[in-house]
Amino acid sequence: MSEQLKKVRARSKFRPLDKPGTATVYIGNDRYLKLLTEARNISNEINVDVKASDILRFIIDQYSGSAVKEFKVSLKKLLQEQEENARI
Repeated sequence: MSEQLKKVRARSKFRPLDKPGTATVYIGNDRYLKLLTEARNISNEINVDVKASDILRFIIDQYSGSAVKEFKVSLKKLLQEQEENARI
């Protein structure tokens, strides 16, 4: 197992999915600014108050399934490349 995979697994702390978790997720200033900018643009364009959280909820609800699949493929590829490079 690669060191990167060990680090990812060490950071992972799973909670029971039947219990509520925190509602706050840190996405960083740049990502938040992108969401905020788009929310303002939409609000101005269609004259409806749209918040960054509205956009994020929509993205999660509509695209999380396909995004998770793509993320897994990308992560597996990255880990495989790292393991191959470690052998060289």
